[in-house]
Amino acid sequence: MTSNKSNERKNSVSFFELCEENFNFLITEYGFSLVPMQKDGNPYEIVFQNKTTAVIVNWERNENWIYIELYRLVNGSLIIDPISISDHTELNGYYLDDLLSIKHPNFSPTGFPVEKGILAILKNYSAMLNQYAADVLNGDFTIFGDLEKIVKGRIASSK
Repeated sequence: MTSNKSNERKNSVSFFELCEENFNFLITEYGFSLVPMQKDGNPYEIVFQNKTTAVIVNWERNENWIYIELYRLVNGSLIIDPISISDHTELNGYYLDDLLSIKHPNFSPTGFPVEKGILAILKNYSAMLNQYAADVLNGDFTIFGDLEKIVKGRIASSK
């Protein structure tokens, strides 16, 4: 049991270090800072935030899935969207995969499987975030209207 906790702690430290290294451009190019909200649970998550935007890098270990969330801050605060969403729910955050489905139509919005290696996945996501989400990183949330239609459409089709 101690070995499992030790391995889990080592994995989380490695994940956080790799995120800090690969998403450093958020700090140097977009004025983000690392928010002390790192969560050692499931998923592991690390939060970068500037005056308008938060980027959350998640590693869902049970599903073996890494994904990125982009959030519009509300009065300077990160408000996480509720799990249950209806037509009337105001959303402030969306998956990078959904943004990529609009801006990079050849991208398959399924997340990168961890089998390809965490480092490779984080490098791919950081490059795509930098290339395709500069508007959001700079506080322009115009695309969020289109992203809301995708998310609410997906929810409606699953009912």
